[in-house]
Amino acid sequence: MRRSQLMISLFLVSLILASGLFPAFAFARTYDLPLDDQGPTRNQALIKSLIWPGLGQIAQGREIRGSIWAGGAVMFALGTFYSHQQYNSAAKDYENTLSSCRNALASGSADAAYYYYNKLADYHEVAEDRHSIRTTVEFGFVLWWAGSLVDTWLFDRQSGTQTSSALTSLPGGLEPVVHGNAPGLAWTIDF
Repeated sequence: MRRSQLMISLFLVSLILASGLFPAFAFARTYDLPLDDQGPTRNQALIKSLIWPGLGQIAQGREIRGSIWAGGAVMFALGTFYSHQQYNSAAKDYENTLSSCRNALASGSADAAYYYYNKLADYHEVAEDRHSIRTTVEFGFVLWWAGSLVDTWLFDRQSGTQTSSALTSLPGGLEPVVHGNAPGLAWTIDF
């Protein structure tokens, strides 16, 4: 794996862990929402999170978590746009150099063709590297969006808590835990 891919991958993993698990630890509490409040149901909040990460959490009354998810999504969207622009620039450089090399060969200029041929390898490597960065950032964006959907689904508006009752179709529930000094999530089953 190239160094830039490794750095991007480590950054994405740390961002997802820091933003996904830390809020579960930091905000693991009962949310005091009145039951007669006509706020959105879990499915309505999930649809809002499908539109943009964080909107479902904000609609559920969890503004801080929603802001974290929405802010992360904005950063991933900007990163995706930037990495796409960088890849397009590198691909155009490669295509222009390839065209120049072909033109030099057609005109019979061996020195110019050799020069462009040597530059092709460099531009190809840069384009490949930027393509892998773009793909990694896009994958991180998709994971971020999926994490927002899971976080929206796990919150039960009827009871105002994030407990095992949030997942009615599965036994037990996903709950924030602290083991040693490390926050995390644990699936617990009540007998």
